[in-house]
Amino acid sequence: MPVDPRAERWARIDPAELWSATRGWFPPPPARVLDVGAGTGRDAAWFASLGYDVDCVEPDRTLWPGGAAWGQGALPDLEGVTGPYDLITVCAVWHLVPEPYWGPAFARLGDLASSEGRLILSLRCPPIRSSRRVIASARKAGWHLAHGQSRPSVQPDNQAAGVM
Repeated sequence: MPVDPRAERWARIDPAELWSATRGWFPPPPARVLDVGAGTGRDAAWFASLGYDVDCVEPDRTLWPGGAAWGQGALPDLEGVTGPYDLITVCAVWHLVPEPYWGPAFARLGDLASSEGRLILSLRCPPIRSSRRVIASARKAGWHLAHGQSRPSVQPDNQAAGVM
């Protein structure tokens, strides 16, 4: 089977660099981490190497590494996923969730979070036009914004296209 070109691009991204701006928000290991839209598992493997207990969900089975036990859940439902999780990451996949489903997706993520659970949400702007609308939807579902920041994409093709 041919290698997915997305997987080749994603493999060139250093998770330590990708998560450097949010690392201070990570709970201490061995906290439970849910990687939503885990792709090839690059970030999940990195979290595991730091001592975290990691679960992955990725709807595209063609991206799953062989032999891994992953869930096929997708936002907004994340069927079959059970918490609680101390850290939930949603990196560069929120733009795939249609706006009418943002509220139910944030509510579901809240259901999966532990009492001290944290959500790290990385948006692609564009195609997300307004992070304010995303934040408002998260607040309606009970999430509190502790930190927000804009920074360029770590992917050269995205940088060239003006994706933040």
